Amino acid sequence: MFLARAQAIEVLANLASNPIIAVVFTRPSTHQAIQLKASDAAEVPCTPSDEEVYARSAETFIQELVKVGYREAFARAVIPPRGREVVAVRFTPTDAFVQTPGPNAGQRLRP
Repeated sequence: MFLARAQAIEVLANLASNPIIAVVFTRPSTHQAIQLKASDAAEVPCTPSDEEVYARSAETFIQELVKVGYREAFARAVIPPRGREVVAVRFTPTDAFVQTPGPNAGQRLRP
């Protein structure tokens, strides 16, 4: 997972003292969402490969926001650009849950 250091100072401090994490990933255009939980979250240095993944993911998410009606300028303002102190958080998911709105929300995700 990637975070903007300036926006995540408290989150990163909390993870340094307690590596338990729950994070939700969502696709705005479909409202599809999953929650992942882990007990080993840690900040790790971004590699050049991570920076490439971040750049692609950020652009994809910006386009998702545009699809649902946000102006591109706004979407770009809320997604930190590459090279702007983006940090990586590594974790091993131990649980996954459906968070898409509807009757299955909250159910454990099964293969």
